[in-house]
Amino acid sequence: MTEASSGQVRTSSCIWASYVTLHGETYVSALNNEPAEELVYNTEMMSIVDVMYIARGRLGVKKVVFACLKETLEIESCPWDWRQTLSLGTQNSQLADRPAWEFQLPLWSAPFYRPGLMRYSLYPSSGPARYNRLTINDTGTTGYSVAWNPARRALRIARHTAVDEVSCYANMGDDATAWLHIPISRGELLAELWRRDCYLYRRNIVDSIVVTTAGRVHVLGHHPTPGQAYTYSRVAKLRRQRDYLFIDDAAGIRELALTPGPEEANETRNLRKPAPESCYPAITSVKSYFYTFAPLENLDLIKTCSFDGVVTGLLFQYHDGSRASVGQVRLDWLGQEQQVPHKATIGFAMSRTADQCPYVGSVLVCVAPLARNLLPAKSDLDFEVTCCGKLEWWFTRRQCQLAHGAYTSPSTRL
Repeated sequence: MTEASSGQVRTSSCIWASYVTLHGETYVSALNNEPAEELVYNTEMMSIVDVMYIARGRLGVKKVVFACLKETLEIESCPWDWRQTLSLGTQNSQLADRPAWEFQLPLWSAPFYRPGLMRYSLYPSSGPARYNRLTINDTGTTGYSVAWNPARRALRIARHTAVDEVSCYANMGDDATAWLHIPISRGELLAELWRRDCYLYRRNIVDSIVVTTAGRVHVLGHHPTPGQAYTYSRVAKLRRQRDYLFIDDAAGIRELALTPGPEEANETRNLRKPAPESCYPAITSVKSYFYTFAPLENLDLIKTCSFDGVVTGLLFQYHDGSRASVGQVRLDWLGQEQQVPHKATIGFAMSRTADQCPYVGSVLVCVAPLARNLLPAKSDLDFEVTCCGKLEWWFTRRQCQLAHGAYTSPSTRL
């Protein structure tokens, strides 16, 4: 057994670190002003060092790094390792053993310190924030995905690139997690973050909303339930450059941290909330639906997202190269693409589960009027749309309802 100890070291003298191995991992056992295993701080650094990064593992402190705030330490994130940042005061200060490191200072997935960083709490937490770093507004970004659990909480936001589109799904369960996909087109950036508050089930429910420079609004949560009161407020403008969004997702997304973009004089804060043309599906007091939509004009191709014989969503690509998604889209569930000819019809073969929940079994693109003859085993449940207007896709984990103009697919089960 290794017992915790307390003490202090002076930054007016050199500082050495001693180490101990626990379960195959190396941890700092002590910092001392007397020579030991590794010199981590030299008095020659005194004039430039103004911050200390503490790398923490599951069993304690693994490494201590003294650095200058003007320097950027680019170190890859390691699973289960977190870093705390301590700003150093006077040159002759002392470093004491501080429980506050563990219970008050936020934890970061990589060494980081930015004085202008703003923290935005979504849900209260009794412990320190644990921030994972998400790269945003990078030219290599092709999209983002948001994982949702049945308890109405967003769990994680992941970034997709052309060389890594599917690794984010590795540690998330297939059955209990819903995924909202946000495709990003060339030149499109994340512009604003908003929050939506609703008091429901005796607690405040907070959902984040992302607005892009293309004017697209993505609600990272269910569509507002009829009869419920919601309030909307802007969290921050985002800088229109490669940046980091820090997300405390230790137990769902609880807190965000970022450097806001500059505000403009006399700027209006208006949110263009999604406004469905179709009615909210049949609901009970404990059921809510996700709502997604996409235009059908100028479609180039579609890909179906399928799991266990159910089409959960579609990924659209348009003639100008832009993309959109409807329903639940996971990039590792995508099938072969289907070209969409001019004046095509998209047919949805619908079925119902044993408990009468409607779902999409297959999707076929045909040039009208051939679609009716080519849809497999056509039934009264099937749904067809022409490539005009917009397709709306309401869904829960168990069922979905599609809408196009004045027409809707089979109604959902209460």
